[in-house]
Amino acid sequence: MVIACVVVAVFYIGIPLCEPFFVNRLFRYGVVIANSLALGYVVAATGAFLSVASVKYVNQEYLARTSGIMSAASIAAMPVLSFLISGLVSFVTTAQCFIFSGACALLECIWILKNKGIEGNM
Repeated sequence: MVIACVVVAVFYIGIPLCEPFFVNRLFRYGVVIANSLALGYVVAATGAFLSVASVKYVNQEYLARTSGIMSAASIAAMPVLSFLISGLVSFVTTAQCFIFSGACALLECIWILKNKGIEGNM
């Protein structure tokens, strides 16, 4: 989980901060593609890890309810956050939004380390 948070933070913070170092358009696209592939792999691996952890730690009788609630919350959050971000972008730049997202991922990483991950909270 900590590695996932760090990779997400590096992805979101790295792209806007490394922009001055992009020497040409092809190099920029290569860096963004490589970062996106790394992010996609880590997000998929983290999703698999969380699925296994939920099966391990949630009682069998509550597993379907927990899965349904988490799916519904995720799906409901998408349009709400999209609306909020679209309004926010009119006041700040996209790069600032990316840096803020990366900072939130780092804060989550610190929270996980402080609370000893999933096993420390179960």
